[in-house]
Amino acid sequence: MLPRFETLLESELLILKTLNFCINVPNPLMYVETLLEVLGYNNASAPVSQLYSLCHCLLRFTYLQRKSIYHSLLVSATKCTSPSEEQRVKFAEVTEDLMLLSVGVIAAGAFIFNVPKWEQVVEELTCITGISAQSITEFAYVMLSHVVKDQAHVKSM
Repeated sequence: MLPRFETLLESELLILKTLNFCINVPNPLMYVETLLEVLGYNNASAPVSQLYSLCHCLLRFTYLQRKSIYHSLLVSATKCTSPSEEQRVKFAEVTEDLMLLSVGVIAAGAFIFNVPKWEQVVEELTCITGISAQSITEFAYVMLSHVVKDQAHVKSM
């Protein structure tokens, strides 16, 4: 029975290859890695290898705190502590924007890593992605405020 299974598997793989089937699903880490690579190419002084591991941690943190981070971002964007349903619906596409998440993570990482001119990192990310420096900074600020709150909560325990 095993040879039959292997034959079936080989046939399925041949079909997938013939159809140019690609299982690389876009994800935030892929965006972060690509953006860091471009950032390093454009700005050789950027500490890309150190930022990579920090961004990886920030990305995990953001996914663990996703709901509260995006709620804070919504409140920040609308300047309203209780956003309306219409505002929430309009904001939904922001929560799906992997590029915005990725540039926010990199900007927050650059700030934490204390890149001497982290604003230049933000400007470079703006040039690469077309996302405004204000949007990147706002996302990074919200993320950093949650990191600080989480650190304070851990220390109080």
